[in-house]
Amino acid sequence: MENTNVFKEDNRLTAPKLLDVVCSNNHFAANGWEYEIAKKYLYEVNGKMLELGFYDHYEDKSLAKHIKRVLELPTSYDCPMKCAYCASSWIKQDLKLSADVLFYITNKVLENHNILENDSLLIALTGTGDAFFTLDSILDFINLIIKKYNNFSFTVSSCNWTAEMLNRIEKAANTIEFRNVQATYISHDTKTVFRIIPGLRRIGFNFTYFLKHVRESKNNFWRINYLLLDSVNNSNDSFNEFVNLIEPIKEKLIVRISALNETIASKNSGLRPASLERAVDLRNKIMGIGAHAYLFHSDTNDNMNCGQLMLESSHRNINILNNQAV
Repeated sequence: MENTNVFKEDNRLTAPKLLDVVCSNNHFAANGWEYEIAKKYLYEVNGKMLELGFYDHYEDKSLAKHIKRVLELPTSYDCPMKCAYCASSWIKQDLKLSADVLFYITNKVLENHNILENDSLLIALTGTGDAFFTLDSILDFINLIIKKYNNFSFTVSSCNWTAEMLNRIEKAANTIEFRNVQATYISHDTKTVFRIIPGLRRIGFNFTYFLKHVRESKNNFWRINYLLLDSVNNSNDSFNEFVNLIEPIKEKLIVRISALNETIASKNSGLRPASLERAVDLRNKIMGIGAHAYLFHSDTNDNMNCGQLMLESSHRNINILNNQAV
């Protein structure tokens, strides 16, 4: 896919325009924190709508102990993976964001939050887009931003890590602090994966690349995001299969068990969240082999969670996507 730079139009610099900021507070089950204060920034870049999330995580609702700050960035306007659960799957255009765009909008948000050069921040490049298609711009952006801010860490994610991509991450880790390098997990059954993530039919899929690399890696920033779906991967057989896959690398990774955040796409695809009880069962099974696992879900649906776009919320019209939604 062409590495399109959406920051330039007719060779003229077109500055992204801030359209709106939406705020929300929510209680979570998460890893080391339970309460989130969130802001979603809606930017227009050359007629395309981008969403950025800025999150403050606290130990609990009292806000007495601040845990971390997170900036979540998109890496493309839509995503060719076309995951059946993700709100961005309905956007038609295929447009990657350049490092320049990411750098510009990141600085604008950081200025708004008075982030200084020595402040700590986690930048999660886990919004719309997948590192399989956008790793070039991701690494270029990170190398730009760490020249200005010296205490940032980063999370990157893909549904399909290849050996070449993982080798690039290992090399980049010599100068970049990765908090997590994440692989999305649905199933080890190829037919099931292709049904939930149709984009993989075109590019292929082999989860064993990731497992093999983690086993041989000296780094410990690896994470699997197990998206728990009712009647897809919440059976005892599915749990046992997954545990068998990760047992050889159980000491080298963390497993995040994520609840499905419902979207128009997930409902149209007939996908439903699995029960909290089954999530606990999976966590206990993973911890039973000595691996680290945690639940990740919000108490209420504020439409600002993973896989969602605030454009789909009830007080907005999805047609704001400039008629680029199906």
